[in-house]
Amino acid sequence: MKYDVIIIGGGASGMAAAATIKNKRVCLIEGSKKLGKKLSATGNGRCNLTNENLDISKYHGDTSVLLPYFASFSLERVISFFNSIGIITKADEENRVYPLNLQAQAVNEALFRALENNNTDVFLESTVISAEKRKEGFLVKTSDNRELISKKLIFASGGLASPKLSCKNESYAILKSLGHTVSFLSPSIVHFTSKDKFLNKLSGVRAKAKVTLKVGDRKIREEKGEVQFADKSLSGICVMQLSTLCHSLVNAEYKFKEKAFIELDLLPDYSFPEALTVLKNLIKTVKNLKVKNLLSGILNLKLANEIINKSNLNPELDANNLKEGEIKAVLSLIKSLKISVEGLKGFEDAQVTSGGVLLKEIDLNSMESKRVKDLYLTGELLNIHGDCGGYNLHFAFLSGIIAAEAINKK
Repeated sequence: MKYDVIIIGGGASGMAAAATIKNKRVCLIEGSKKLGKKLSATGNGRCNLTNENLDISKYHGDTSVLLPYFASFSLERVISFFNSIGIITKADEENRVYPLNLQAQAVNEALFRALENNNTDVFLESTVISAEKRKEGFLVKTSDNRELISKKLIFASGGLASPKLSCKNESYAILKSLGHTVSFLSPSIVHFTSKDKFLNKLSGVRAKAKVTLKVGDRKIREEKGEVQFADKSLSGICVMQLSTLCHSLVNAEYKFKEKAFIELDLLPDYSFPEALTVLKNLIKTVKNLKVKNLLSGILNLKLANEIINKSNLNPELDANNLKEGEIKAVLSLIKSLKISVEGLKGFEDAQVTSGGVLLKEIDLNSMESKRVKDLYLTGELLNIHGDCGGYNLHFAFLSGIIAAEAINKK
């Protein structure tokens, strides 16, 4: 079977490419039972397409290579693409851009229609097992015994993250065989694992906090939001954001190479003096206030109880009998609670893959390989990943669009 273009991967990047290619015979190969399976789950089913606050600082990996091209990876190009297939967008108060109806399924259906309009052949439950460059084009062999020939080949097969929403990905090995370099791969936007005993009784607790990751003697990143506690892990968007900078800090088992901990400020809207005044006023105002109840009107009750336990104070002691130094010690735990972290959870819990094919091997004006003519690489396969908030989908969609537009010109 001969095609002008074969696209490997029916996710965000692959479908965007297929929807953009015009007047060519195209086939799209997807290993799952349906297209856009992972896309449907993004943004809690609302599909966070992009972000109005696009900035290179939101990306990690080969950012120095991407920077000179970054202006062309504009918000307007993604918005215009979705408008052209019938999706109207809107931004929320945090600049995250969603479809107006807040339904990922609507985005998928619009992409399906665009593929149908372009007469794209779609092969589902079919994985690519090899791809070779030959004189007549690329010979692609699949797990369901198809042999396909194409003039041009787009790899848009995504990374290793969230395998339950994806499929077996042999793309890295195939791209290596074609001469590309793949950097170390690690999970990103993922939970942190911990053996800290402080977490043992906190499973299911959520709390607002400022979170800071420290590795060795270095402060890596700081975020603010809701922390989710489990007996052997920490998560929540603000915590998982910290993992985007952990690629070089973990080993092959995703364990930190140096001692690491996450520091929590559980009263992020109060300075230490302001919080101290609050505690002192509580002690003066509330009659018969026991130490065990000192924090019950301030923090989640389970969390408050564990803070008091960690302070080593007598929980039955009358709070009026606390010395100022003891009050400050409790407050120090609240404002600077250190929880040791062992490493990152694996790809099964990750949203994104960190690492991939080096960007210096790609012409970012067209997403064409510098190593193999007529080969294009897009999305999460590449050594660039973004923060939560639509940044990863933005790059996936736009890199697919750029590759397709380049093919349209040839």
